[in-house]
Amino acid sequence: MDRGGRPDRAVRRCHHAVDPLRGRVFRPSSDAGDLPEVPRPYRCIPPIRLEHAGRGLDPHGSGGAVMAEFEATVFDAPTERIRQMTAVIRSALTGLPSPRKMLDLGCGTGLQALDLAKELPDTAMVGIDVSANSIAAAKAIGDLSGRCDFRQADYMAFNEGPFDLVVTDSCLQWIEAEDSRLAAKLATDVAPGGLLILTMPERCGFNLALFSVRRILALLRSPLTDAAILWLARRLHPHHDPAMLRQRVDYMYWVPRRLWDHAFARMLADRKFKVVSDEPMTHASLGQPKHRTVVLLRR
Repeated sequence: MDRGGRPDRAVRRCHHAVDPLRGRVFRPSSDAGDLPEVPRPYRCIPPIRLEHAGRGLDPHGSGGAVMAEFEATVFDAPTERIRQMTAVIRSALTGLPSPRKMLDLGCGTGLQALDLAKELPDTAMVGIDVSANSIAAAKAIGDLSGRCDFRQADYMAFNEGPFDLVVTDSCLQWIEAEDSRLAAKLATDVAPGGLLILTMPERCGFNLALFSVRRILALLRSPLTDAAILWLARRLHPHHDPAMLRQRVDYMYWVPRRLWDHAFARMLADRKFKVVSDEPMTHASLGQPKHRTVVLLRR
């Protein structure tokens, strides 16, 4: 930043390159303008000041630093993403009995559970997240009093299954465990006849290139790179909540531990999971990995 509080010359040079790309980079759905307002519960807790302090972030995504970052961060999903997930879950449950017990793994601030509560009025919901701040925000949602039990927990040490439905949006790639252990844990937590609905970044050329860039950014991280990422995010997504964009700055340096690929799918298949559907999610930004939404039936 310069002395006047504006982006410095190096950052301003990005301006003319960004404007022509904005329309192609961000592609909201056709009904995005009709989406109802969803409360932003992270505003119910004190703001978090994120500072660059040489945190030793593992650029390969294999150490404990990323999880330490998660524990101190609030994650709130965009409204459109929540609606997409709810639509997937609604479709997957068509013709099936309403689940008695559901786990929202990586629940963040609880907005997905809030939306699902309207779809599943008779379902007992448990939401877990490694972030204490996210759980504090989730508990501030008065609409779900008595409907959803939010807890801070490490999934690999969480033993309250089985569940009829496990929903996990962009969480499995961060869990610190061997793939085989994670697959076995999921098999334990999804009851026979139950569903596992997940989103994960897929193994593809775009994602591998993006994660290579993130590794380089992690090595070069400084207050200037943080400011440049936030400035670019605001240019690309001017209609997004600025507080939510600030949440995502750290995320732009992280590299997942695992991707959705044939190897991980095979591990789940070996544990009696059958893929019911496997579809790409809407890809809204060049700064985000391409994800797939997968519905699996536990046989």
